[in-house]
Amino acid sequence: MALTQVYKSSDRQSDNTNITTNPGYFGGIIIETDGSTDVVVNIYDSTDTSGTQLIPQITVTGSDHYGGVIFPKPIPFVTALRVEASGTGNGYVVYYTDMP
Repeated sequence: MALTQVYKSSDRQSDNTNITTNPGYFGGIIIETDGSTDVVVNIYDSTDTSGTQLIPQITVTGSDHYGGVIFPKPIPFVTALRVEASGTGNGYVVYYTDMP
């Protein structure tokens, strides 16, 4: 029998925010642009930008409208899941789960 990871999804966000302040697993992020402005996203294991960056910075070109990444094996975080996003008109949804 295969084990399947079930993710929660955050509400659609557009600002820098803590997705959760519990330990867990980061499964991915879908990013939306306004159609012209690039969106740059950094994701941290922290409640601020002083923590460990979980993945390399993601840049979605404005004219692409959507981008992001989903991981087949989630990335653990031990403190919190923080997203820092720049670019006007951006939006994103984060997929994650709490540690059992």
